[in-house]
Amino acid sequence: MQVLYVDIYFLINFTVDLIALFLAVKLLHIKTTLPRLLTLSSLGAIYCVAEVLWLDAVLFKSFFAVLFLLICAILVSRDASALRQIKFIIVFIFVEMLLGGIVSFMYGILDKYSELFGELFSGSAENRQALLFSLIILLAIGVLKLFITVLSGAKDIKTVRLSLVVGDKSVSCDALVDSGNLVKDPMNMNPVVFVKPELAKKLLPREILDLTELETLAPELRKRIRLIPVTRSGETHVMTGVVPESAILSDSGEISVTVAIDKEGGTFGGYEALVPFCVIE
Repeated sequence: MQVLYVDIYFLINFTVDLIALFLAVKLLHIKTTLPRLLTLSSLGAIYCVAEVLWLDAVLFKSFFAVLFLLICAILVSRDASALRQIKFIIVFIFVEMLLGGIVSFMYGILDKYSELFGELFSGSAENRQALLFSLIILLAIGVLKLFITVLSGAKDIKTVRLSLVVGDKSVSCDALVDSGNLVKDPMNMNPVVFVKPELAKKLLPREILDLTELETLAPELRKRIRLIPVTRSGETHVMTGVVPESAILSDSGEISVTVAIDKEGGTFGGYEALVPFCVIE
């Protein structure tokens, strides 16, 4: 008869899930909190225990596995885009499989040759498994630090939380900080924050996005419209912009900027907004 120590099994899966979640958010530069990671790790460990004890049908296992991944994608960050949530799920699954394989392999090796370590592994089977698990965690922490160091590189990517208000609309998002963004609004010399069209649609009316029927807008809003010249690769492009009524950074407070719509494809490294470094100095 097989014996399952639920507490040890829960702790192993909790730790692996926590490391996988931590690596995934670090690699994708997603802002989250420790309580969120602990909560999701606990849910993942509970699912693993329930799968062994109660979930026999493959259909039920698949359903709850997909449900857990969706909960992770939704709860890991407040305003992550759908694309970043999909990337997060893919990275999390990859790291989970990688770490799970490493942990299983190391556990099997240490358990097989545990007698070589003498009295260190003496005692009950439960105590021996706990000691083995402790060794695996210590090794995993070392591998984790090395993994993060190699993938992080010398350059650290900085992000900030940005909130914008224009008229009766407001939007909040994580924005990438770029020291190379030196563009200025020619009318008031404000630094320029670039946003992608999908984010701009949540903040600006259609008339400003398309530069049509501007006479239908309120006079106060029309005064905020800007045309921002931007030079890229030797060519100058003119972008539609607007001076927001309020622009707030979570770390720096309110700032004076002009928002320009960047209609080039893609994102700013996975973010929908690009903030110049000068506004956070």
